[in-house]
Amino acid sequence: MTLLMSRRILFPALLASLFATSAIACSSGEDTKGVSDDGQPDASAPDAVSPNEDEDAAAPDGSARPDSSAEPPRTCSDDNICHTALPPKSFLRDVWSAGDGVVWAVGWKDKQLLAADGVILRWDGTSWTAQHKVPLRLNAVWGSSPTDIWVGGDSGLFHGTGPSSAQITWTKVRSEPIVSIWGSSANDVWAVGHTRTWKDFFDGQVLHYRGPSADGGDGWEIDPLSSRPAAYRKVWGTSAQDVWIGGSEFSTCGYDFCNGSRAFALHRDPDGDGGFTWSEAGADFVGIEPGSGIHRGSEFSGGGSIGSSNVWLMGSKAPKTPIPTYDALFIGSKDGAGDYTWSEGTFGTSQGGRGDFGLWFNRAVWGKTPNDVYLAGDFGQLRHWNGTDFSLVKTTIDAIPVTAAFHAMWGSSSTDLWIVGDEIALHKVSPTKL
Repeated sequence: MTLLMSRRILFPALLASLFATSAIACSSGEDTKGVSDDGQPDASAPDAVSPNEDEDAAAPDGSARPDSSAEPPRTCSDDNICHTALPPKSFLRDVWSAGDGVVWAVGWKDKQLLAADGVILRWDGTSWTAQHKVPLRLNAVWGSSPTDIWVGGDSGLFHGTGPSSAQITWTKVRSEPIVSIWGSSANDVWAVGHTRTWKDFFDGQVLHYRGPSADGGDGWEIDPLSSRPAAYRKVWGTSAQDVWIGGSEFSTCGYDFCNGSRAFALHRDPDGDGGFTWSEAGADFVGIEPGSGIHRGSEFSGGGSIGSSNVWLMGSKAPKTPIPTYDALFIGSKDGAGDYTWSEGTFGTSQGGRGDFGLWFNRAVWGKTPNDVYLAGDFGQLRHWNGTDFSLVKTTIDAIPVTAAFHAMWGSSSTDLWIVGDEIALHKVSPTKL
């Protein structure tokens, strides 16, 4: 399968090796997508794997099929995606490991309740167990080692330390709401988040940890970028000199009557005086113009770097008319001069136009090289990019497709990749480990 169903994913000829077409396609009436009461798309599956119609047919020689009642339940798909059992009501939003076989995941215990408790789960190589609970939802986890782990959520920032990964003590160190954490080392950690205000709409927080403070403080500093009234949603990078932040802000579209949001991505660049400054990436999420009327705008839903020269940005894009808004994927490739060239595409889901059934966001990307990348998102969407084409990764272990939303990925390799989301934790392994 080259792309997805009958719809096209579209990238311009700028990077012809990525995509072959250039027109924007929205969902067709053949889809069964919808919008739930909470404004999110429903749980239908865009690219469900059909069961084998001949599975129950008689063998060619007319003999009966062997009795499989004694076989153990299947836990891995044809593409080596293994399902793991989670504690009940585990709505996961992030996953991380030090590469030692122990995996950490965070989330919350109630999908609808905004004040739900946050939960920290630990995979010991065999099973998941709840290790710690905090007030309010947890959104992010990152660590520099098995015994130096940071967790963030609606009630603040927590630090986990201990003599071993099985004996971690969690301490609250900050109260700012945190949605994403990333670092290049134990003494270079970034955390971002935001709150909603009536005055500025969004009150962004960008925090930077440079190591233990000599004056007894917590070591975290507030970056000047926090003064921007934005909803910071993701921070990532490849080194202390290569840091990215993605988010959204409200846009007036040139006058006060437009209430749409505007997605953007920022890159931390040297300022020429020994310091750093933040500059916007060239990817255009907006595309709207003054006079286009009240507009949904665009949203940032995820991002990641595949090495230091390949960056992926995901979200939704608003075209130059009020409707529709469609899912957008940008891939940036850095040239020898350090400049990025961006190609843009869509998987064809949209919202606001006639016949549209809702946006399906891509939320997580992971890869070691630009020609071996995994992309995950709403309704069980898990795709693999081989440098030329996307193909669907089979996650189902029976005739029922996976429809849970995927929110995060972590991996040490393409045969040790974790994908987590709403009441689901999948582990992609080598065929030799099945």
